[in-house]
Amino acid sequence: MEEKEEEIVVMEYVCRHCGSTFYTTSNKKIEVCAICESTSFDMNNRKTNENLSIIPFRKTIKAAQNDYNRKTMWNPLIPFSFKGKKKIKSIQKVFLPALLVNASQKGQFVFSGEDHENSGRMVEVKKYDVYENVRVDYQGVLLNSSTKINDRKFISLCDYDCKQVRDFNSSDIKEASYLVGDVYVEEVGEKGRKKIFKNTLMLAQNEVRHSYSKLKEDNTVIEFSDSKQVLLPVYLLSISYKDRIYQYMMNGESGKSHFSLPVAFFPTFLFFLLLFGILFSIGYFIIQYL
Repeated sequence: MEEKEEEIVVMEYVCRHCGSTFYTTSNKKIEVCAICESTSFDMNNRKTNENLSIIPFRKTIKAAQNDYNRKTMWNPLIPFSFKGKKKIKSIQKVFLPALLVNASQKGQFVFSGEDHENSGRMVEVKKYDVYENVRVDYQGVLLNSSTKINDRKFISLCDYDCKQVRDFNSSDIKEASYLVGDVYVEEVGEKGRKKIFKNTLMLAQNEVRHSYSKLKEDNTVIEFSDSKQVLLPVYLLSISYKDRIYQYMMNGESGKSHFSLPVAFFPTFLFFLLLFGILFSIGYFIIQYL
């Protein structure tokens, strides 16, 4: 007899601006959307029995605040709206949805190869097929399950220790929220296949010892041996600036961070004007008195 999954009562917040959905406990109130900085939500009580796993936070909110402060406070090229204690305290503790998979790719690639040989004044081009057998196993591949998070930003943070994965329970979101995934498992799997194929192809091409090689045939198969939905710990801050959203993200386990920043024209102009003035003064002093 199958054991029935335990239902968890959560508070659902749906952002009216970007459509992001967050789950948290009734004790935690979400005032600002971590994705778009909107303050307008539709709220509902609901029950969920999703079969989720989680990687817990190891870094504190203070560590994220200090990291953000270092990246912004003394940088004269960053707009003032990105700075200050109020902005630092707006960093949120959020779990991001992902699919954790184990996979393998095996089979054969056929490359069209070329070698160029000099024979006197002529360059002789030799063409041939190159057969490369592949067998690559992938363990603990994390795939983004939300359209609200940019794939490149997601990948830049993904140095999680997948050995720390454990079952999710409601106490994990007493002080945090989790972003609900909005991509079907099949779509995420297809994204994973492309990622795995690209990596295996690169490895195979590095093994082809010729001056040029181009994939001619793909006779390989990608198989997933295991997969599970996992929530990843992230400290997240979104800032709206000149009709764009800039995000600070810090891996809540390793401390690795990513920050997309604009460059403000006026502070940049003042900085270079001041730098020019200092250099001009030093040059003038050297010419006049030395």
